[in-house]
Amino acid sequence: MVSVVITSYKEPKTIGRTIRSIADLRYSGLPSAPEIIQVSPDQKTLTAGKREAQRLRLGKRFIQIKDAREGKSTALNLALKQVRGEIIILTDGDVYFDKNAAGLLIKPFSDPEIGAVTGQPIPNNSKSTFMGYSANFFTYVADLKRRAVFSKKENGYFKGESDQFLLSGYIRANRNLDVEYAENFIDDAFMTLAIAKKGYKLAYVPEARAIVKFPRTLKDYLIQRKRNLRGHREIQHSAIAEGQKDHRSFLSELEYFLAPIKYAEMPKEYIWSILLYPLRLLTWLYVLIPQRKSKDPQKKTWERIVTTK
Repeated sequence: MVSVVITSYKEPKTIGRTIRSIADLRYSGLPSAPEIIQVSPDQKTLTAGKREAQRLRLGKRFIQIKDAREGKSTALNLALKQVRGEIIILTDGDVYFDKNAAGLLIKPFSDPEIGAVTGQPIPNNSKSTFMGYSANFFTYVADLKRRAVFSKKENGYFKGESDQFLLSGYIRANRNLDVEYAENFIDDAFMTLAIAKKGYKLAYVPEARAIVKFPRTLKDYLIQRKRNLRGHREIQHSAIAEGQKDHRSFLSELEYFLAPIKYAEMPKEYIWSILLYPLRLLTWLYVLIPQRKSKDPQKKTWERIVTTK
């Protein structure tokens, strides 16, 4: 049995599509009906999710949990207490899976060495604007990095050691290994390291795609990147990361220094590619400059990014 956990906050307009892209077996490619658990702190998103579940007649296969808005890790742990499936798919309420993505995502688990699988995020943003162009570029580089750590593709997926790349936060699945998420750590990075500690390998299925709306303003982009990169820096200094590779560092990004220029195809894209260098530098400065810690733990993990909704 497959269990699907969807964390969602103030996303009543998108949660229905997320549920539908997984629950409709003709679309999702799953071999049997999954259990779907939605965790949300706000009533509007819970109401919208329940409405879609009723429309799809999911019945007891759909479970809702109202969390206390204490962070994503807490929300995930609440859901994990109720999952019954051997395989757990995790995603967010502002993301929807492409056709057959869910089915492709679980196929590598036929290999007993695989502990977790990740798919490929695809931007819903047009390349006709600078922010849309940057979103498409960064996901393109993420795909390059994941492909580069393996020598070849077998059985329809890439397979490698757990310390070689990170799971995607938008589309991933793992075995039900009774792992509890640590508070205030980025969940995808934490699960990557937890899988490594248990001796499993990871798989990457680029054809399993999640459609994602990335930030459309510089402000929202910086908020998202700050949250993500700071979370990764914190987990690298934790006990679970001992002896593991640092997947996201300023120096690791220099390996793809020329990638923006190679990615451009039109004159305006070359200009935008050049602008990506100061943008990324600004991002790292934004992350590295110390700031006061918030007294609200929720603000650290679920600071709302309006333009992705």
